[in-house]
Amino acid sequence: MKYLHKIVLVISILVFMSGCAGQYGPKALESEKSVENIINLDGKTKDVIYINANAWFVDNLNSAESVIQFQDKEAGKIVGKYTADIQETMYIFRVKSTLSIDIKDNKAMVRIYDPMVAVVGDKFNGQYNVVPSYSSDIPSPVMDKAKLGWLKLLTDLKANLGKMSTDW
Repeated sequence: MKYLHKIVLVISILVFMSGCAGQYGPKALESEKSVENIINLDGKTKDVIYINANAWFVDNLNSAESVIQFQDKEAGKIVGKYTADIQETMYIFRVKSTLSIDIKDNKAMVRIYDPMVAVVGDKFNGQYNVVPSYSSDIPSPVMDKAKLGWLKLLTDLKANLGKMSTDW
């Protein structure tokens, strides 16, 4: 009977350890780590698009880590960081990406790229990494969910740039 308990214990430990070794899954390919979209905005000047894009940035990227890092109205460029928390298996991942908007008359080119990931918690114990350690090794399932979020962000930006106006 003791022999059976030892075998069960050893098997349990091996199963647990193998689960921990591959807990985050396969890594995302570099080709999966960016999106780019050109938004056509017929009849909108560069200045109007810039003002609307800047307002959208302020309204939608409002976490402590999602901030505008650079803006130049003359060049028609806004660059910032966008963060999103993603639940995958039992872990909570924070994905931080660069969001860049280049603007000219009648269009804007939006790029989301350079994602970094950190494990910030788990669904059983809550938050446990107060100062997350970011890495470019992003698990593929997390990258898939991040890209879905990016596409929603692009859709929202396009809808808001198309209907926003500086007129009152």
